[in-house]
Amino acid sequence: VKSANMSKTSFKQDKYKNNLKLATWNVQGLLKTGKLENVLNEIKNLKADICGISETFWNESNDFYSVLPSGEKFRIINSNAVKSRKGVAFVLNHKMANSVSSVHLTSERVMAIKINTNPVNTFIIQVYAPNLDSPEDEKIKFYEEVRETLKYKTFQEVLVIMGDFNAKVGSSRIDNIVGPHGLGTINDAGRDLVNFCDEYNLFICNTWFYQKQSARYTWTGPNGVVKNQIDFICVNN
Repeated sequence: VKSANMSKTSFKQDKYKNNLKLATWNVQGLLKTGKLENVLNEIKNLKADICGISETFWNESNDFYSVLPSGEKFRIINSNAVKSRKGVAFVLNHKMANSVSSVHLTSERVMAIKINTNPVNTFIIQVYAPNLDSPEDEKIKFYEEVRETLKYKTFQEVLVIMGDFNAKVGSSRIDNIVGPHGLGTINDAGRDLVNFCDEYNLFICNTWFYQKQSARYTWTGPNGVVKNQIDFICVNN
């Protein structure tokens, strides 16, 4: 479990300049004994208020609390996963646990929560997009599910869409969507994401602030050599 492979950002929660710290992480399964505790410890160390999780592998949707041996308490809300694969979730620390006003479980790839924040509420969608080699209709269905989920967001609310998009948006600036601090070269899935962001007036946060190249990747291949940035946090302008 590596916190370096977690995308993270923060933005103002209220007029008093309190920060709501968000993170997103593909944990590649939570079925192994001790894995959830490891993940919660990493979230605690990161001091994230809300962490979106991809690939839980949990079969059933749920809303429960988990307490670390050190005493920290987390609320976990998750969608179901088909055939023990996929599955998305939100982990909220004790400060944010009671701030959820609604939950929307769209599919095993897409879910959302609405958070009570000042001066306006925040609507957060966690996603796990299909792989590059997935059928085209599955990729189209994914974005249809995200659009369906967006129907629950009101105009005034802050919008955050984050997770594993299985996409590369590259290191070159694209309008006000992709910043100059991405990684690699854009691919077809990345173009789909950029087009979606353009449609909904979103910018991809973790391409807009400088990090060392070694800190930008969010996925490492089985051989430990191939590394990509495929997890993103997108926020409306």
